[in-house]
Amino acid sequence: VPYVETPIGKNAACRKSYAAACALGFQYLHLYEWPAGVLGGAAMRYGIAPIEPEVGGMGTVTRKGQSIYRETVYRLLVHLKMLGIADTRLQGTVRSPRIIDHSDIFASNAGLFRSHINLGQSVGKGDVIGTIHALSGQCLEELKSPAAGLVGILRTFGSVQPGDRLVQLFREVGKARVKRHS
Repeated sequence: VPYVETPIGKNAACRKSYAAACALGFQYLHLYEWPAGVLGGAAMRYGIAPIEPEVGGMGTVTRKGQSIYRETVYRLLVHLKMLGIADTRLQGTVRSPRIIDHSDIFASNAGLFRSHINLGQSVGKGDVIGTIHALSGQCLEELKSPAAGLVGILRTFGSVQPGDRLVQLFREVGKARVKRHS
């Protein structure tokens, strides 16, 4: 599911990142702390305001993903006052995004993952989200949702190893506060 990551914090770079992320038009905004060695974290150490849009596509380039990225770049250019607000390449209006956190569900066994859910679907705590089967067909593991949420990331490759992330559930933790320019 398309969303944008922006760093957690209150310093100037975090405030700039947050404002830019809110201007992009994504429905979901994830306040995030990038792990060591990742570009967003390195940029923050130098006071550079990072954002990381994720458009989906399940590891492939899609026309829809290209369209979302193109509009994201235009919205960022408008936000940075490098393009006029009336740019005809922009679709719709920007709403305040929902701030999300997430829960990850990982494989405990090697085998074939069979999803019982769809990307973007809402699930409840305890819902069966999928199973892992041995090549013989034997069910090795039934995976249940640890909490209610929206399926934000869903693994589509069947073959899994212990520790592979299978699902990321988004849960709303607030609404973004967006300053409107006059």
